[in-house]
Amino acid sequence: VKTASKPLHLISMPKKGYFEILRNKLNWGGTGNKIPKLTK
Repeated sequence: VKTASKPLHLISMPKKGYFEILRNKLNWGGTGNKIPKLTK
């Protein structure tokens, strides 16, 4: 996990939110079948 890469994201949101964003990014970039709830 690259925390030093974007510390603002960690500070902005809790660990759960940060992990969800990471998962969504991976899913979005990988398959793109399941659209995350964040992308409304």
